[in-house]
Amino acid sequence: MKLAEQQVMDVDAKITAAKADTEKKLLLVKSDAEKKFLLAQADKEMRFLIAEKRRLRGDMERIRWNAYLTYLKTKNTLLADVMKTVIENHFNFSVLTVQQQQVIVNALVETKLKDLIKNKAPELL
Repeated sequence: MKLAEQQVMDVDAKITAAKADTEKKLLLVKSDAEKKFLLAQADKEMRFLIAEKRRLRGDMERIRWNAYLTYLKTKNTLLADVMKTVIENHFNFSVLTVQQQQVIVNALVETKLKDLIKNKAPELL
């Protein structure tokens, strides 16, 4: 994960450097045609760097979700399978079957009840 974060920071630094470099070059260029060419080149480079940054952030998200799913499998394999389906479908819950939806509801209710008991039980005693 640290490597991916470092790569995103490196791309950010490249974007900043490319912007500064373009601004310096624009000051040195006299003709409009050269300026247009330089701006087109800089735009192309920026688009590439921004696309690279998006790809790296997507990779980081996939790593995070895979880690979460791995953890979830140790706690509740049914819920992990349902969450995998949800993640693969970009959080479109409409693709879930009724049974899969019930697994999520059961997990939420169970968690809420555990929290409620843990927090309220000392007050009631």
